[in-house]
Amino acid sequence: MSGSADGDYSVIGYSTNNIGDDIQSVAASRFVPKVDRFINRENMWRYDGPNTKMILNGFYMDTSRHFPPSGRIDPLLVSMHVTPVWREGFMKRGREYLREHGPVGCRDRSTLEYMLDNGVPAYFSGCLTLTLLPNPAIERQDYILAVDIPEETVAAMRTMTDRPIFELSHDFWESYDMEVRHRFAKSFLYLYNSAHCVVTRRMHAALPSLSMGTPAVLLDLDLEKFPERFSGLKELVNCMTQEEFESGGYDIGAPPPNPEKHLEIRNALVKSCAGFTCHDNGSVIEPVSLPEVMGLVRCTKTDRIREFHSIWKLEMAKLMYSRFIKKNRPEDIE
Repeated sequence: MSGSADGDYSVIGYSTNNIGDDIQSVAASRFVPKVDRFINRENMWRYDGPNTKMILNGFYMDTSRHFPPSGRIDPLLVSMHVTPVWREGFMKRGREYLREHGPVGCRDRSTLEYMLDNGVPAYFSGCLTLTLLPNPAIERQDYILAVDIPEETVAAMRTMTDRPIFELSHDFWESYDMEVRHRFAKSFLYLYNSAHCVVTRRMHAALPSLSMGTPAVLLDLDLEKFPERFSGLKELVNCMTQEEFESGGYDIGAPPPNPEKHLEIRNALVKSCAGFTCHDNGSVIEPVSLPEVMGLVRCTKTDRIREFHSIWKLEMAKLMYSRFIKKNRPEDIE
């Protein structure tokens, strides 16, 4: 489906310490003909630019005081998770907005129950990252990704296979420009698209890998701490305890096929989002060059910090050139 590029379209941007937030925005970008701007999730309430269509998927939010969004945003409320920390204030401020623009598509079962208990029409939509499609131009590689898992688990993995194992983390620098973060998120997705398999504790490493057909296993290291976030989603992917994995419960050398329970959820999400924007780009994952990703997959934290620092210096140099030499004024909404 390809609609007209006329009109104005925005995507949520972030200044958090988790690149998984931006990965959800990459998923949303599949359904817009163009990205006119990134609007920071915490600034949507004060957006005063042109009227714009926007898919409001993701985690809500750093504070309930930043909800609901500006009336200039035409929203699709889908794949939303509301953190239990702010649920009382979020509903107090946003109930009428949610009712007006609902029904609300809930990323997880916990958020669904919360919405229904507060009289908001809602349904379980699942996570928008389940709509990510693989890029046929990206070849499957031999490496295995260990994403934010304990060192002892990585050590155990190295005894299970001779394949190269790269460590990766979703921890990210908050100071990066939103467009830069979006490009980084696409680089993460390139890695998930091309990996032999992915072992992770992160929802937004496991679900994108599942959706793109890369064998993945979710370790339940965070399920007890954040049960609400995973409710209704952990059942879609291969999932086990750290102990089960380390004792051979998942063969990373010849990983089993992914479950296919997510396909019905994906189809419903595609129908909803493409119906909202009248557009569908298909795969939004792009091949990247080796230097662009090597800083992400080196095996030590020191290497990752050094690589991020060098990129940060480059971005700061660009900013200084634009602001003080070309005399461009920074925009409030990037």
